Order: sequence, then structure tokens, then C-alpha cells
Amino acid sequence: MIAYSGHPSYRFLCHPGGHFRFLLLCVVCWFGAASLRASEDHCLRLLPDHQEALQFRIDLIERAEREIDCSYYLVDTGRVSASILRLLIDAAHRGVRVRLLIDGLMSRLPEPLHRILRENGVEIHAYRFPESVHPRTLNQRMHDKLLIVDRKHLILGSRNLRDNHFGIGDSPFLDCDLYIQGPVAAQAAAYYQWLWQHEQVKPLSQANLLGRIVTTALPLRKDPWVPAFKTAKTDQQYLQLLDRSYMFLIKHGFIGTRSIDTSRALSVAGNRVEFLAETDVAKSNFHVQKRLLNLIHQAQQTILIQTPYPIFNERDLQAIYDARRRNVDVILCTNSINSADRAITSAGFENIKDDLLSAGVKIYQLQSEPHLHTKAMVIDGQIGVVSSYNFDERSAALNLEVGVIVQDAHFTESLLAVIHQQMAGARLATVTTLLQPTADAVESRRYWNVQFHRLLAPWIRPLL
Repeated sequence: MIAYSGHPSYRFLCHPGGHFRFLLLCVVCWFGAASLRASEDHCLRLLPDHQEALQFRIDLIERAEREIDCSYYLVDTGRVSASILRLLIDAAHRGVRVRLLIDGLMSRLPEPLHRILRENGVEIHAYRFPESVHPRTLNQRMHDKLLIVDRKHLILGSRNLRDNHFGIGDSPFLDCDLYIQGPVAAQAAAYYQWLWQHEQVKPLSQANLLGRIVTTALPLRKDPWVPAFKTAKTDQQYLQLLDRSYMFLIKHGFIGTRSIDTSRALSVAGNRVEFLAETDVAKSNFHVQKRLLNLIHQAQQTILIQTPYPIFNERDLQAIYDARRRNVDVILCTNSINSADRAITSAGFENIKDDLLSAGVKIYQLQSEPHLHTKAMVIDGQIGVVSSYNFDERSAALNLEVGVIVQDAHFTESLLAVIHQQMAGARLATVTTLLQPTADAVESRRYWNVQFHRLLAPWIRPLL
């Protein structure tokens, strides 16, 4: 005490009335620490419901005050994409800085729409225009699904900006997004800024002829909205189509005037929420895959993986087999031949399914549409992951991926409830032999199509 007797704080506390001052200082420090802890907490809300997931996006864009960073693997001229584009223009008009990053191969927006967005204040760039036909560069894609608002709000998960990812139209998907309010949104914004400045990210005006043709070619799908955009000639006609798309969603009840509801959100401490993204565009570090495999290696009791395209590579398989040797229960939730949306990826999984079953992995498969598209993982009931990562060759070695790791038992309980709901009606898989029709193969044509692709899959496995 003698050593500090001359310190102003010591004299302040030892002055008559110092006990009261000491108590007051303790109270102030406690509230200050509580306020600091509260500011670092995250507000989390899972969004498996299509309408709610769309409503959250729309409300966040409409409430944006300073900046909106938006990046998606698939963006086209459907009702959802067009409505979001219309809202991004509105935000730019009221002074919000708006940036839209799309994948240069998989997204499809007419060239005039790129210009109209720029002229209305929306910066639109693309990742890796397909400027050559080299297989590797052509297949290195941005698989991100991010909406970041004011560096405070974040939505990520498995939904692309396409109608069937929000329950609109034919061939619907089962998806799940995660809304987060808190410091991790700023981490996502920093990642977005890093990617935005990369040399592979640029506006359409800097693409070569091949890149311009591919990126602006409208999607070849049966949808009345596509011909409308094909026949549009003037800027006014394009803007009217964006307005009509938005009114369509309102008219048919896909969105409403209700505000986003965070009353059921979970509060999780800041140090228990981790933003997950690649650290280099070339993916030489395999950062996302390594981080997820670390979680699998640490598992003591259970590993649950939910993914639509489980074409595990050698590292994935080794981690799963090691877990089984440790007597860890491994559960895989995925599509069957009947619910999968791509025959070739279904074939790739069928080639390794029996090996997984022989190792003791429990595989639950949906038996009919909608297509499962959620990408999630739960470790020991304590760690939950929501991401864009598919546990396939492309996610591991080619595509940019993002996600969030949450170390909280209450969150994983909510995530497990979503997984159980989405897998309702799933069937536990059993070992079969090649060319032996399974009981769940309802359509023989689809079954034999997959069997044919099983012969092709090993030759193109790195691209699956």
C-alpha cells in the first residue's frame, strides 16, 4: 500500500467519504464492464423459413443507413433477385453506399442492367469473368452468400438469390440462413473489402468478349420472367420489371409490411462466434476446409453433417474414418437419388456411400423433393456451423466459401431442431450393390441416369 500512497486514486479513495466513492467507482466499473460485454455480444437467429429469410433481407436493406455489401454465387432475373436489385437502387438513392458482387460464371444479369445499376449508384463487380476455357480457372468460383449492412448486421448461409431458394416456383430447395447482429458482421465486412479489391474482381466493362457474353446471357429456364427481360429495350422497361418483381412478391404474400422479429434471437458472447472465410483466393491454404476438419478431429461424442453434395475428398474421408475409430458417432444428412437436384453429384456420392456405411457412418437421406440445400454441422452438441461449404471437392479446393462457427449449446440446440425438421421423412441408408435398384428409387429413369453418371464421376471428381 505504501508504494501507491502518493497515487491520485489512492488519495481520492482515502479522503473522507472515500468509502462511498469507492463503492461508486465499483458500480461505475461494473456497469462499464457490463456495457462492454453487451456490446461484444451477438444476436443470432436461424432462418429456415423462406418468407422470413426474404423478409429479413428486405428489411435490412430498407433500414440501411450507411453501407450495404452484398455478394452471391447465383443472381439472375427472377422475382427475388430483381426485387433485391430494386431495393439496392432505392438504398443508393437515399445516400447509402451499395456494392454488389456476383460470380462471373454462375450469375446472369443482362448487360444493360449492369449499366443501370451503376448509373443509379450501385457498384456491381463480378468475381472471375470466364475469360478463357481453362478447366481450373473456369471452375474457380465465388460460392459466397453474404448480406452485410452497416457493418452491424449479417446474413449468411445456403440461399442464393434465386426464386426456388425462397420457395417460389418449381423445384424448391430446403435452405437455412443465419442472421447475426454483432461484431462478426464487421469481420465479414473486412473480408468483403479484401475480396472487392482483388484483381479478379472487376466491373463488366473490364471483361473480354467471352466474359461479357457468358455473364450477361440470361438463364435458360422455363420462367415467364425471362422472356420479359429478354424483350426489354429501354432503361425504363428494365426498371419497371424490377418494380413488377417487387410487387409480385407483395401481392402473392411472399413478403409483407411486418418487420423482422429478433425476439426469438439468441444472445451469444463475442468470443464464441467466429467468422470463417478463405485467406487467399488461390486457396493454397485450404483455410476453410482445415478449420472444419479441426472441429471434426476435436469431436469426442458426435459429428452431424448436413450437406446436399457430400462428395468428400481424401482429407474429409480420413477425418471421418479417424472419428469412427475413436468411437465418435458420425451422422450424415443429405439427399437421395430422388431428392437430389444434380445427377452427377448424386452419382459421386453413391460411389463412396457404401464405404461410409461400412465404417459405421449413419446416413439419412430425404426421399423426395424439395431438394436439401442446407450446409450445417454440429459437433458434440456444443459447436454449430452454418456456411456455404458443401463438403465436396469444389468447396475444398476451388470455390471461395464463407460461414460462421458458434460455440454455444443453446445455438446448437436450435440448429439441431432445424436439421431434424428438414430431415423429417428421411430414411436410414443401407449398403447396396452396383446396379441393384433400391427401394427408394421411385423413378427408374432417374435411377439408371445416376448409375450411368457413376461411371463418369471418377474421371471428373476434382470438379464435382
